[in-house]
Amino acid sequence: MKKLRYIILILLLGFAYWHLQQSPAHNLLKGFPSGVAIYDRNKNLLRISLSEDQKYRLIKPYQDFPLALKQATISYEDKDFYHHHGVDLAALFRAAYQTYIKGDRKVGASTITMQLARLKWQINSSAPLGKLKQIFRAIQLEAQYSKQAILEAYLNLAPYGGNIEGAHAASLIYFGKPVSELNQLEAISLAVIPQNPNARMPEHQANQRVIRKAAKRLYGNAPALFEDLSPDSLNLILSYKTRKEVPFEAPHFTQYVLSSVLGKQQSDAITSLDLNKQKHLENVLKKRIAQTAEFGINNASAVLLNHRTMEVEAMLGSADFLNKHIEGQVNGTIAKRSPGSTLKPLLFALGFDAGLIHPHTLLKDLPARYLGFSPENADSLYIGPISASDALLSSRNVPAVELQKQLLQFPEFDFYNALDAYGIDLRPRGYYGLALSLGGMEISMLELLKIYASFANGGHIKEIKTLTQKATQQATQLSTQQNNEALARIFSKEASFMLLSTLAKHKRPGAYQSHSNRFVAKLNSVPDIAWKTGTSWGFRDAWAVGISGDYILAVWVGNFDGKANPSFKGFEAAGPILFDMFDKLVQVDEIDSGWRIENAFRHLKGSVKTVSVCQKTGDLNEQGCPKQIDTLFIPGKSPIKNANVFRPINIDIETGLRACDEFSGRKKTQYFEVWPNDIRANFESAGINTRNIPDYHPTCKAHAFENTINLLSAPKITSPANGQTFVIRLQNSSETQSKIALKATVDGATKRLNWFVDGKFIGSVKPQETLFYTPTAGEKMISLSDDQGQVVSTKITVEAI
Repeated sequence: MKKLRYIILILLLGFAYWHLQQSPAHNLLKGFPSGVAIYDRNKNLLRISLSEDQKYRLIKPYQDFPLALKQATISYEDKDFYHHHGVDLAALFRAAYQTYIKGDRKVGASTITMQLARLKWQINSSAPLGKLKQIFRAIQLEAQYSKQAILEAYLNLAPYGGNIEGAHAASLIYFGKPVSELNQLEAISLAVIPQNPNARMPEHQANQRVIRKAAKRLYGNAPALFEDLSPDSLNLILSYKTRKEVPFEAPHFTQYVLSSVLGKQQSDAITSLDLNKQKHLENVLKKRIAQTAEFGINNASAVLLNHRTMEVEAMLGSADFLNKHIEGQVNGTIAKRSPGSTLKPLLFALGFDAGLIHPHTLLKDLPARYLGFSPENADSLYIGPISASDALLSSRNVPAVELQKQLLQFPEFDFYNALDAYGIDLRPRGYYGLALSLGGMEISMLELLKIYASFANGGHIKEIKTLTQKATQQATQLSTQQNNEALARIFSKEASFMLLSTLAKHKRPGAYQSHSNRFVAKLNSVPDIAWKTGTSWGFRDAWAVGISGDYILAVWVGNFDGKANPSFKGFEAAGPILFDMFDKLVQVDEIDSGWRIENAFRHLKGSVKTVSVCQKTGDLNEQGCPKQIDTLFIPGKSPIKNANVFRPINIDIETGLRACDEFSGRKKTQYFEVWPNDIRANFESAGINTRNIPDYHPTCKAHAFENTINLLSAPKITSPANGQTFVIRLQNSSETQSKIALKATVDGATKRLNWFVDGKFIGSVKPQETLFYTPTAGEKMISLSDDQGQVVSTKITVEAI
């Protein structure tokens, strides 16, 4: 007997220890996945996602459930909840007697703990054996968990009709508000549903009368618990919503957030999206697509990013999520596409910072060849000399490729390295070559926005966010996407300011201008927009990206299956949508109509100055230049050079011939434009004539050479490139041998070029002509001598197979 007492004592102590070592509340909900209620930044519900087991179940902590709901649930389901250990024995005996002995209708006697046990272990409690199992599990729960944890789990798992589980999901679906915001009438109306969820599911109007009757009964049993209610208020007709009315806003955005950002047990997410802006942009896109459908433009994507906060405030993955014909459920904002010319602003920002160019630096838009790559412009034409800003705004390909090539000498400003710093997934450098600046890669819209955000953030790279700060802290699986700290600085703030000022000069699409004037009349002004377009090879993608106010907006037009369309041009297809959207943001006061780049980004200006340069050459202090123009300039960084285009020449007043220093007659100084031979040839093909420097006066012949050589620009071999390797195929003597083109850029005053290979003369041509050389295997020294005696050389290797 004494031994039995010890055994009982040990068991009691063990039970007490087990009870005191209660498990955390969240363990009770382990195995029950939560869906997510996704809100916009203003707490408008965007969507409720289903849990992994296809339930509307949103897990919430105990403190989020209002007191009225807790009291109503306990009063209706288990009024002795705090006084039993999982089982109400008296109620069980009454139920068993009435059900099995008297044979009346079945009467339940399940406590809240027993109901939780049934839900957690999926117990069939209608059978006697199942009921015993339910009782055992309820006792186990009470021993291991606190009453608060049990009530919390029940309120999260209780059935509320159909596939709706948990009070928070039920509150959002039926009343359109979080469970924490329920009033007392709504709380008791919700509390009575789990007792018979199918018969009391309020989606059916007949069931709502049953709910009111049960709510009145609940109130009548404990009126003191609900001080804000009166018997008359229970007759009020509540307005219930249905599952069909659950919002499904910004579907591409919410799906992106669900799949890439949120943790698995996060039931609520306050995102960065602004539903008002989202709807405005959706309406704009819908109208524009309706207008352009006849041209085969029936799909587009867009993202609105606040560059100050780096938060996405609108995302349109397609023109119509439900349209199967355009594969509308594809999210075009995260799809990898060719960016066309939209990457060129980054290239020019790097060029500004490397000191290679300023906005008015003269670039060449002329035929060029780089180790087998010959870039062409979209219009297949060549402008000749063009300023850097005009080359950027008109998307000239040839100057961009040359700039990318020049940046290779500056690893810190190398274009490939810069793209890599943004975290863009790139193939090895050699795969792209110099086509990278022309969109010879794939990039998503969000990645492109990350680049443009660095323009507005002084060269700093920052990650894009889709959650508000509070929601970010609650997420269980955080990624670097939610970090707003600068990851790196890719170029200076001065280069940013210079670039934005240049892009703001980009004229709007002509087809759009008349539409824009309606807002001009109303607002008296429109904001600055720094923007750029892009068109991919083969007309598969049309892009437009713009910065105005606090926002960066990107628009893509195309087909998700990659089908080309001649109408897919950035300036004509994506540009008008971009400006329609910006105008709408101005109209609804999201962007100030008087916003100006100069004022908004003054903090980025730094050391940038405004200086006067020659309009034709872009050079400082160009003597003889007929017209000056202002340009932005970074002292100590922007290039200071002299193109030697305007040359002072002494002219004999009587004959108009060139006079030398020793000329004894009357003379005057005139400036002549002397362009390199390639630019001059371009002028001539366009019908533009420049004055030739006249021949020397007969008395000056002896001094002609020494007076001229000091004015000449050094020649430059443009083909072949130094270090280039050529592979030739050995052929029969009767067949045409492989040839190498010999070309050069020389001073405009040069009249003749003499070519040599390993010191052996092979031919003489005019400056604009190409000499073709038939090589033999081995290393070769190619030399060029102009008619003034200047010599340059380059080395190549010829391999024979």
